[in-house]
Amino acid sequence: MAVRCPTAGPAWRVRTVARFSGRLSSVAVDPRRRMAFELVATGRGGLGPFRLHRIGLGRGRAVTGPRFPVSRVSLAAGYAWVSGAVVHGQSVRLALYQVSPATLRVIRSWRLTGWRPAGLGGVPVTGGPRG
Repeated sequence: MAVRCPTAGPAWRVRTVARFSGRLSSVAVDPRRRMAFELVATGRGGLGPFRLHRIGLGRGRAVTGPRFPVSRVSLAAGYAWVSGAVVHGQSVRLALYQVSPATLRVIRSWRLTGWRPAGLGGVPVTGGPRG
């Protein structure tokens, strides 16, 4: 199906390869590996815990991974990184999980802060000079 956007100029080809959950919290796409990762809320009202899914962009096949208490997924240095604030009452602490894209198993995890008053946000993750 060709879609024309009047403000974007020429038309481009659009193809749906996967449908993401309506309870989606975060998504990251790896075009080189032809896969996407999504974190989906499993709690009421779009709250955690959050379940990680890997979706193949070729056939849309989904693989279910572990649950996490945090809500963001990103890709860097060949890994999926799940991060954010773990909420406990009125307190939060920041956490980071390194996840294998192939197996969806947690390789390592870090507590980045102790318990603090609510208000801390996300944990940005990006590739660095040494991966």
